[in-house]
Amino acid sequence: MEPNDLDNAKTKYQPVIQEIIDRNKPFYQFASEVHWSFYQDDIIARVAFCDKGFNIRVNILSVLKAYEEFNQPLMIEYFILHEIRHFYQRLCVQALNNNSLPESSKQKAEQWSEEWNHYIAPTDDAEGYYLQSIEFDAFSFSYAVMTYKYGKVGYITPPEFLLENTPFIDVVQKWLKHFADNHYPKGEQNT
Repeated sequence: MEPNDLDNAKTKYQPVIQEIIDRNKPFYQFASEVHWSFYQDDIIARVAFCDKGFNIRVNILSVLKAYEEFNQPLMIEYFILHEIRHFYQRLCVQALNNNSLPESSKQKAEQWSEEWNHYIAPTDDAEGYYLQSIEFDAFSFSYAVMTYKYGKVGYITPPEFLLENTPFIDVVQKWLKHFADNHYPKGEQNT
C-alpha cells in the first residue's frame, strides 16, 4: 500500500475506531481514558494489541480488510474490546503494585501480573496461550460484550480450544447476566 493511501485510510478510519472505543465505555469497568493509535502489520490476524504503556495499537491493514474486503466490521470491535480488557488487567496489576487494589481483587491481579511477566505468545505455545488467565478473561469478556450487544455474529467465533477445554461458555453466560442485570446498552446493528 502506498504511503499516501495508508494516510488516507488512517484519516478515514480514525473516527470509526474512536467511536468504537467511546461507545463501549460502559463495559470497561474503569474510568481511565483509552489512548490508541494505528500501526501497520502485514499479518492481518494481528488486529490490535495493548502495549506496556497502556496504549491500544490497531493494525490499519486489519481494519481495511475487515471493512473493505471481508465485510466484517464487527471483528474490529471484538478485538478492540479484547485489548481494552488487557488494558483493564494492566490497570489492576498497577493498582496491586501501588497497594491500592481491594483485597478481593488481589489474587486475580497477582495471577495477571505473573502471566504478564511470563507471557506465552500464541506462536510459542497455542495451548499455553489460551490457558493464560489474561487471555481467557479477554476472550470471554470481548465475546460476551459482542454477543450481548449484537446477538450471534456468524464471523465472530470463540477460539475452538477455549470452547473444548475450558468453562468459556459458563463465564460468557455470567458476563451476559451481569450486563443484562445492570442494563448495559445494546448494539445498534445485528451483522
